[in-house]
Amino acid sequence: MPRLSRSHQEAWSALFVTQARIQLEVDRALEEAGLPPHTWYDLLYRLHLADGKRMRMHELADEVAMSRSGLTRLADRLEEAGLVTRRQCPTDRRGLELELLPAGTEMLRRIWAVYGEVLARTFGAHVGDPGAITEQLRPVLEAVGARAVGRA
Repeated sequence: MPRLSRSHQEAWSALFVTQARIQLEVDRALEEAGLPPHTWYDLLYRLHLADGKRMRMHELADEVAMSRSGLTRLADRLEEAGLVTRRQCPTDRRGLELELLPAGTEMLRRIWAVYGEVLARTFGAHVGDPGAITEQLRPVLEAVGARAVGRA
């Protein structure tokens, strides 16, 4: 069985608990503001960054680390809210794309106003060199990301 050093175990625990507690704080603040949870933001943000503000459903599921069935349920809610629309993929008639609508861009802006404030207060105010953290986590993310989508 692989062994981790005590310091690796402590780092993992700190990372996991910090992320979970901040996410709870974000969702609480969003709920108090009458806004949807962070999962909506994550999906809308990925679409906002994508070429043409649209992505294939299976690629989007990989990007937001969500099961395909979970993404389908979330896409249903976003579509019902008028924030996204599904359309047939122009290069693969079997595939579906999710496209960000103008109302989705506006919701993204509204959620970020709250989400960003919480992140600034709970994370940004306490991290001196975020670039160093990103660089240390990049190979980990690439390793688990590659396995998660079958590229390793």
